[in-house]
Amino acid sequence: FSAQPEWSGTLSVRLLPDAVAGDYEVKKVIIPRVDAKSIPLSTASNFKCDNNYYLGKIISWKNISDECTHVTFDVVLSNLNTSERIYLHSNRKPAEQVTDALHRLGLSLAKKLSKKMNQKRDSKRKPPTIAYSVVSGEGEKNLMNSHAKVWEWQSPPQQQVHFTVDSVNIMLKVECCPPTIVSVKTFENFGQYLFVSVPLIVLVDTIFSFKTTVDWYVDDQRVQLDSVAYTPIADDIGKEVMVVVSAFDQDGTRHGIDAYRFLHKVQQRPNNAVLDFRHDFTKPRSTEQEKKSIRVLSYNILNANESDYPHCDSKFIVKERRIPLLVFEVIQYQADILCLQEVDESTYNNLLNPILAHYGYQGVFKVKEGSKEGGAIFWSLRVFCCDTMTDYKSHLIRDLFDRSRCRKHWGSMKDILNLFEKHERLNKLMCQRLGHMLQTVELTHIGSGKRILLANTHLFFHPKASHVRLMQLYACLYQIDIERSDTSAIVLCGDLNSSPLSGAARLLWHRTVRPPDGESDQGTTWKYLCTFSIDSHEDNLDAVCNNIEAPTIRLPDKALFPSLVSAYQVLPDCTHFIHNFAATLDYIMVSENEFEPLAWAEVPPIEILSKDSGMPSEVLPSDHVSLVCDLAFRTKLKET
Repeated sequence: FSAQPEWSGTLSVRLLPDAVAGDYEVKKVIIPRVDAKSIPLSTASNFKCDNNYYLGKIISWKNISDECTHVTFDVVLSNLNTSERIYLHSNRKPAEQVTDALHRLGLSLAKKLSKKMNQKRDSKRKPPTIAYSVVSGEGEKNLMNSHAKVWEWQSPPQQQVHFTVDSVNIMLKVECCPPTIVSVKTFENFGQYLFVSVPLIVLVDTIFSFKTTVDWYVDDQRVQLDSVAYTPIADDIGKEVMVVVSAFDQDGTRHGIDAYRFLHKVQQRPNNAVLDFRHDFTKPRSTEQEKKSIRVLSYNILNANESDYPHCDSKFIVKERRIPLLVFEVIQYQADILCLQEVDESTYNNLLNPILAHYGYQGVFKVKEGSKEGGAIFWSLRVFCCDTMTDYKSHLIRDLFDRSRCRKHWGSMKDILNLFEKHERLNKLMCQRLGHMLQTVELTHIGSGKRILLANTHLFFHPKASHVRLMQLYACLYQIDIERSDTSAIVLCGDLNSSPLSGAARLLWHRTVRPPDGESDQGTTWKYLCTFSIDSHEDNLDAVCNNIEAPTIRLPDKALFPSLVSAYQVLPDCTHFIHNFAATLDYIMVSENEFEPLAWAEVPPIEILSKDSGMPSEVLPSDHVSLVCDLAFRTKLKET
């Protein structure tokens, strides 16, 4: 091995736990990684090798040898004369002997070299001649007769492996568990639309890394150093945005570098007609305002299929365009509490949660059973604290209909359960099929020490199921009463899919909904009790209603369960508008004795919302309007 090597490079040995995939060279999702040659010179000057692989989900562990379930070899070779490069990846078993692993590595190198030299190895040709030795700074270490296992291989400084493959000399510097970029993710795999003033964020996972940096470039000019987030400015319009991620060891040496370019160029953000109508809620809040009030937002952000909204061009409905615009709107309100509905899991994990965490929020998410979307709650960590995450709970509403949990002063629960026993189809729908959720979290207001029980829900949608929503809401209020402490104020947010004249709204306003009388709720709450079927667009006219009577649904006395009032003291004309249909379906309800509504963000008139024939549209990212209000704790009980 005294001859000058023709090829040189690195051999990276990674000892991986079971949770980190070893076949990380196989990428299931193609994203726009930038070739290393296009990385700006200011970054590429420290570029060492192309350890740009995906290892899957990151995991932390203390003792590598105890947790190691598989080992990977990664070779990056450069020809010293022609600048050609060879990449090689292989999976090894931890119990494999080092000598066997190196021999197989030599065979793989032989195949790669044959392809480079356009040599075809036939069956009659002799096997390649392979020789190797492992050398460290202290001299040659003979592993030929060693029983050392691959997982025991810990490389000292300056360790090298010298190969001779068919007279070709190869020198590899060994790196054991070098800092490695596991994954670089962003919303829609770098496919989101880029708008001025709409923040971008990346999620980076590494292993064996002492430090990781994220730098941002616009048209190859660095614009932000070492930050996971960047907000494009007007000067960026028409330009490309790139993110460069680097992993360093404890000596400050860069071992891995990844560069990615977003698919879309920066464009001007369209004016949101709702934001333009709410200047009082988008200007910066003063310190005094923040001390005296709590700002609450509730918003159904729409989990849409393009075919559901024929009035709108499909390019305006795709979530990679809609959701960034929606995030911009949410951030503008500077709310202390955010309750969101119709949030899909990837939107929460890859955009909402990391962006809002960057702005100082903590969040929780739960998907509806049998659905791809659910609810999310966020609270500002400057304003609220959550003692432990056990204070957060999510419930299937159908599980709340449980006779064993009945409480004396919630007598209507027994009446509902008796109805289910007589009405098999309704029982199956309410207790088996519907996967709607109730989320609750108890928060402590840092400034006052007062407790708030925050609830978020989204009720069944069907226009002929007002009776279903009434019973779902009753169950939600029942659960809120179980979880609240005697001193807890209540905030209930959500898309109730119920108009102010519905039975569900009447339960909130008047605490009682009686069987049909033709007046109280226009006789519609229980109208389809016997005929409604979720499996058919037609009513089940043959349904038998013998012995099935609508019960009276009544909340407990105010002394046992507080009155909830709308934070919008004047209800908006509509919160949901699609082509040829407008209704108020969304609410922020608060306990009357604990909260005083100070102000609420007006909903634009239908003339503005209908400018593009309905929502969503080019400038409105959802088919619902967000609700935003300012609340203050009452210093004394409100007189009834």
